[in-house]
Amino acid sequence: MQKQRTGIIHFLTKEESGRQHPPTGEVYYATTHIAQLDQPNWSIVITFDKPIKEDEYSALCQVRFLFDHAPHPILDELKEMEVYEGAKIVGRIVFE
Repeated sequence: MQKQRTGIIHFLTKEESGRQHPPTGEVYYATTHIAQLDQPNWSIVITFDKPIKEDEYSALCQVRFLFDHAPHPILDELKEMEVYEGAKIVGRIVFE
């Protein structure tokens, strides 16, 4: 199993130039940008214990990289991680 880390995701609201609504499923695919890496852009998988309600923009989650060749050890070093949909930042994960 790939390395994953638990954190709290905070989605930006529409007024904050984020998402119209938070994702409703239990699995959410996005990208992140980790500046200290030579290859900074990576696909990530975010899973929720339960689906987020439409009016909730924060939730407990687990995050992992989508690909096996990703820099998995960096997850232990990060205090937070930005979440992107394309070039647009839609949220931030804060690690416990």
